[in-house]
Amino acid sequence: MEKQFLAGFARVDITPEESVPLAGYGNCTARMSETILDGLFASCTVLTDPAGQTIVLLGADLIASFLYLREPVQDAMEAEYGIPRENVFLNVTHSHSAPDLGSIEIPSIVRYREQLAQKLPECARLAMEDRKPVTGAYAGHVDAPGLNHVRHYVLEDGTYAGDNFGNFGASPVAGHATQADPTMHLLRLSREGGRDIVIANWRAHATRTSWGKGAPAKNLSADFPWAFRKVLEGQACCHALFLQGAAGNMNASSRVKGETVGADYIEHGAKLAYYAVKGLEQNMKPITLGNIRVQPIGLELQCNKPDAELLKNAQKVKDFWEKTNNIVQTTEFGMQYGIRSPYQAGAQLGRACLPEKEVLDLNAVSIGDWAFVTAPNELFDGISTDAEARSAYPFTMTLGYTNGTKGYIPTDFGFEYTCYESDTTRYARGAGEKIADAFVDALEQLKNS
Repeated sequence: MEKQFLAGFARVDITPEESVPLAGYGNCTARMSETILDGLFASCTVLTDPAGQTIVLLGADLIASFLYLREPVQDAMEAEYGIPRENVFLNVTHSHSAPDLGSIEIPSIVRYREQLAQKLPECARLAMEDRKPVTGAYAGHVDAPGLNHVRHYVLEDGTYAGDNFGNFGASPVAGHATQADPTMHLLRLSREGGRDIVIANWRAHATRTSWGKGAPAKNLSADFPWAFRKVLEGQACCHALFLQGAAGNMNASSRVKGETVGADYIEHGAKLAYYAVKGLEQNMKPITLGNIRVQPIGLELQCNKPDAELLKNAQKVKDFWEKTNNIVQTTEFGMQYGIRSPYQAGAQLGRACLPEKEVLDLNAVSIGDWAFVTAPNELFDGISTDAEARSAYPFTMTLGYTNGTKGYIPTDFGFEYTCYESDTTRYARGAGEKIADAFVDALEQLKNS
């Protein structure tokens, strides 16, 4: 009997069982969760080719994809199914109302990390048990306009007008520096005896629920990806896996009047799902699924170490923050040194400890006509659009926030206008363009191998 391509899906509730510190905004908001708007979940799709090669794609409602979260899944998949460790991919939705996993000294977070070490492997196991033959594969894309925004603004004369955090050097009524890429990539797998699986790849920070009126909100939430999955699964009769893309400079909202479509995260997710359903109905093309091929990429990059003056000023801002514990006052104090937040000050001090060069771990994966690339970073969307346009494969997804947490990767634009992302990135100017080239080269090698 001829072996078939298999696909499985599972979802597990990973909502914390007690109050936890919430993430987002460089851990400067010091907020403990008080209410739960919606549950947090891990969703997993596993794919096995006719030769027996399997990849595991986990998407979790978390702020960051720390390696210690991936390792228990790798251990379980390797020990129980013989799946190579490099074939396990952990992507996160990057919700800014998810637990602050970096607060390891807080007992509730220590316990939550232990909870995740059990839940994430469980999700992958359940997906393996759910595997069923794939009877059809379809790929395509659809535009979801008005639901993500480039969060930097430039006036008509080329003057930088500030960012989406309210740090405007000029009038906020300005054109976007670059057009927000509205593309949502879609892959649909029909299965024998089971629901279809839809993988949706889109790019925007999940920040809708993290701020209240003038103060950080204390609601635990998966943000708009929660509503997106719920609505899409109901309307398209499928299992939905949301995979975050290159969202480093992309927000779900904008401060420019008239650009934000609805303020409610459920409304936002539902509108995004509407476009996904439209794409599934109108824009999908049948594709061939071939053998799974995974190519790790070790890219050496120059680190972005601060000079002595910047380091001295960053220490002043950090000291002020520790004395006042007031993010607004600290930001006002830091602006005289060009440092916009206590997070930015901390990032400068952390960069001083970096080596001169560092190897960044990236990946390229091909499965017939479909391919995806991964980075453990908040990539600017220009990196993904460039790599996807030059890809050797007709359908390519870019996954940011995957297999690690290495901060922002701006394109050259971020350095040209000295955006906050370029001030905090651990890599020197040009890293974004080198990453795009590395993705393209790796995909070309997979295609020709």
